Amino acid sequence: MVQGKKIKKTDATKLLGIGITLNFGLALFEYIFGIFAGSLALRSTAFNTGADSLSLIISFVGNWVSQKERTKTKTYGYGRANVIAAFINALLFIIAATFIFYESYKGLLSPKPIKGSIVVIVAFVALMVKSFIALLLIRGKSINLKTVFLDTLFDVIGLVGTLFSGVVIALTGFVLIDPIISFLIGLLILYNGLLITKQTLNILFEGVPSHINMQKVTHAIHTMPNVIAVDHVHIWAITDQVAALSCHVFLDEKNLDDAIKTINKIKKMLAEKFNIKHASIEPELKK
Repeated sequence: MVQGKKIKKTDATKLLGIGITLNFGLALFEYIFGIFAGSLALRSTAFNTGADSLSLIISFVGNWVSQKERTKTKTYGYGRANVIAAFINALLFIIAATFIFYESYKGLLSPKPIKGSIVVIVAFVALMVKSFIALLLIRGKSINLKTVFLDTLFDVIGLVGTLFSGVVIALTGFVLIDPIISFLIGLLILYNGLLITKQTLNILFEGVPSHINMQKVTHAIHTMPNVIAVDHVHIWAITDQVAALSCHVFLDEKNLDDAIKTINKIKKMLAEKFNIKHASIEPELKK
């Protein structure tokens, strides 16, 4: 099954299940106290945490589907379910950022009284919970779990900003810091969404994996013993953890058995040097 090395299904399921439960509870906690404190920054983090809960559910489904065995019609398996889940989550992040920008704009135009001390307490509690979730998700290997972890990490940074705004308001009464911090949180979420969108689209459009240099791979094949030339080189990602290659090589061989040995050496080199373990190489022998 083309899945790549990853944490066990049961482990990933437990991690996502815990994350979903904690995020839903935290979103309600942040939103209720955000209204009570009059803090846009807290409500923004609550909205983002709620979006995180939805993204975790999508990740949960994507992780479950990706574990299914390959079939006669799905010969590569369902590994890309993780990539699709990550792509959907990235779109959710962009939507969430847009909403936060709108709310921040309204907050700047019409600032309202904010209870800074409540913001500090709630942000601190939320920071502890989010840090715990991040520590759970750091074990994830697939782009799906990495997406959720990266978003949670940005949430931690955003909560530090919210905590800072609460301290500033409590000490100085400068309430405009709240929509400003909210806007910065939106920027973090937008950056994360755009970054993941770029990564997932590259896989879905079967682009060359970002960690592989196509020119170096082609040169490495060309410099192998008995290889005269190489062309029609294609490298793509089956999943975020599994790369594949196809190419045509001209060999300084007249015997088919010797050509097969050379091809096997090329495949071994690709696996060891570039972690490309699925290579289809078409040989052309010397006449």
